[in-house]
Order: sequence, then C-alpha cells, then structure tokens
Amino acid sequence: MKKFLFLALMSMLALTSCNKHDDFNINAKDVVTNSYNTAFIKTFGTPDENQTWGFSNGVTTRSVIKENHELTPLGLTKPTLENGEAEFVMNWFRNNDGEASVGKNWDKFFIIYVGGNSNVKIWSSWDKSVNNGNVVLDYLTINGEHINDWNANYGPTLYVYNSKADNFTSHNSYSNFTTNKWKLAEITYNGKVGYYVGLSAYSKKTETTEKYQLTDYDREHFYDDWVFKIVPANGVTPPGDELRIIAEDLSASDGTDFDFNDVVLDVNITGTTATCTLVAAGGTLPLRINGDDALEVHELFGVAPNVMVNTGAGAVKDPVTFTLNNISNAANIKLEVFKNGEWMEMEAKQGVPAAKIAVNQNFEICGEREPITTKYPNFAYWVQNVDYIWW
Repeated sequence: MKKFLFLALMSMLALTSCNKHDDFNINAKDVVTNSYNTAFIKTFGTPDENQTWGFSNGVTTRSVIKENHELTPLGLTKPTLENGEAEFVMNWFRNNDGEASVGKNWDKFFIIYVGGNSNVKIWSSWDKSVNNGNVVLDYLTINGEHINDWNANYGPTLYVYNSKADNFTSHNSYSNFTTNKWKLAEITYNGKVGYYVGLSAYSKKTETTEKYQLTDYDREHFYDDWVFKIVPANGVTPPGDELRIIAEDLSASDGTDFDFNDVVLDVNITGTTATCTLVAAGGTLPLRINGDDALEVHELFGVAPNVMVNTGAGAVKDPVTFTLNNISNAANIKLEVFKNGEWMEMEAKQGVPAAKIAVNQNFEICGEREPITTKYPNFAYWVQNVDYIWW
C-alpha cells in the first residue's frame, strides 16, 4: 500500500511538472539546480575552487602551521596539556612496553610536545666510544614529511593538515638513519581520553666507522625516548570508507532552510560493500538512494514521503541499516530527490554549491529548519576556504 501511494504521488508531481515547464521547453532540473545554487551562494558565499565538500582533499600538499596569527584565520586555537598530564603520560610510556600500533586516519591534527631526551642511552657493551654511548634524535617526520624545529628535547605545538597520523619516524644524527619504532597509545588522564605517540631509539656501532647503524638489537621495548600528543582538529575530513553524509534536497530557495538533514546516512565500506545506516530524513519529498525505488528513505522508515523522521519534527524511528554493492567510495553513493516531475541528483561537485557533504559519524546534525550556520557559525567560512575548520 505504501509503495502504491508513493508511486501515485510521484505521478501527480510529474503531471504538475509537465504543465509548468514543457510549454516553455525549460529543463526542470536546470531550473531547480540554478535556484538552489543561487540561494546557496547568497547564503554562504562563492565556494572555494578546491572545495570538495569533505569527500576528498582539494589540496594535496601537506603543510604545517605553528604561528598563532596563521591559525586564527582558519578558526583554530592551539590545544594545551593539562597540569600534570606530561608527567603522567611519560610515566605510562616508561612502564608499558609492547609493539608499535596502528595510527589514526586524521587529515588535520595538532601535535603537542610531551617529553623525551635527545641523548638517549643505548644499552650495549660496545656503545661507549661515540658520544658517550648516546643517540641523538634530532628531527621528526610524519607521514614522510620532515617537521621543522622539532627534536626530542623540544617541539612547538603544531597544526598539521593534508597528512595522516599513521607513520612517525625520527632521525638519528649519529647513525644517519631514521628510526621507525613508534607506538600510538590511548591514555586516560583526569577522566579524558587522549592519544599519544612514543618513539623508541635503538642502534649499534659498526666495525668500520664511529657512526651508529640502527638495528633492532639494542633497544628497550619501551617508547619513552620521544613522546608527543596528537589531537584531531574539529572538522577533519573523514576517511572515505567511514563517514556520514548530510544532504539538502534542493528545496532551499531563500537561505532559511539549509539544515542539511533531509537525508543523513552513515557509510562504512569494506572492499566494495557499503554498509549504510539511515539516521534521519528531514525532507518532505520522495528521496531515494542509488537509483533504487526500494531505497526511498521515508519508505525505509515506514512513513509517508511527507513525514520527517528523527530531526526534532515528525516521527521518531530507529535507524535502518542496509548494504550497497559495488561501492568502494562513499562519494559515489547517489542521492536523488523527486522534484518537479523527475528524479534529480543531489551532488557534491568540486568548487560549486553542494547538496551533500561528508562529515565524521560523530557529527551532530541540525534540528528541523535550524540553519546550519546557526548551529555551526563557521560553515560559511569553510565554504569559501577549504582549510577553515567549521565544526
């Protein structure tokens, strides 16, 4: 019965659309898209030409910022350590050994110096002839990029973007070699969970030189030689296989209804299978996923197409989970709204107004008819500057 009513509604909309547009030979989709784009730009400004709406990075060069005056235009404030946090974390690393762990797939994060010692004692019988048996850790690399002005004795708090927190190495000047032994630890201090990276130095003296050749022979399996905290920046671009899509159904025309909750869809991809969870449907028009009428969002929730779900207005329903095949990138999941007699895709093309945006799955959606700039005042800055942090 629901399916019948849904198709009947679409047929009536189609007849109305024909009467309105066909006599003038105007493409209905162009009319709707142009109206939406005009309202979007009027409300938020012209999009940055590199803006890809969270689905991928528009800028490929990794960068590091350490000056406050450069962070302010991006809406950033440097995080700091709490009193006693550094000592607590250093003691944790000194008393917890183990092998290196995987990193975080964050594209924007801060690094905060916690502690270390650039002259690290190496515990072996042959290491006394060079630098009193010490190893110097004199610079850091993150995901292959050299981080200037950092060593195991000191490092300023830095903002790293267009990178990943998943590969940390430190150079040893007495061996002219780079160590790759690191551990990412999740540590709770003062009731708050933080993420910390510890590096482990190791080396032995060669037979022919007074330099050190790094090996795995002479090191403790502790990661306290150089420790720093990594803090994700709000608004990090989610990994392509785990994100939340928030979408607007092209109906906004005057800047008052850009709430981006007409469809809220969580996506987790393994291989080419996307496990999707429909979280909310704030629109009142038929809207389908991947061109499948059976995946009309209101029908999935068991309500009529004009009923809002889980946005603070209308019905409250449990999230609905389903799978999509042959999807390896969430950006390729098609969302379409039935408007003015035809299905129209809600797109996210680079540098032009978007009808869908990718965020992390912990993103708090807007309430019904709550403008996104009310809940997230920096959204318009992000539209115009892809590096701005808006949530």
